[in-house]
Amino acid sequence: MPKGVAVDRAGTVYVVDALFDNVQLFDEQGEFLLTLGNRGDRHGGVLGSPPGSFIDGRDTMYVCDTYNQRIQVSRS
Repeated sequence: MPKGVAVDRAGTVYVVDALFDNVQLFDEQGEFLLTLGNRGDRHGGVLGSPPGSFIDGRDTMYVCDTYNQRIQVSRS
């Protein structure tokens, strides 16, 4: 259940998936690279129904984490 898409300066595509509670990374050709996060509560690296994300000009990623009532921040 993709909820948001963001792209970093290198062209990596980040897809936030609310069904699997993770962020999936793809290259510019659409090939799957890896998954960030998993379902959980309150500890680093876990997400609860993420509705979207944003990547700023310095490739810092912000992911909304609905059920844990926070924003996860990470840098690539």
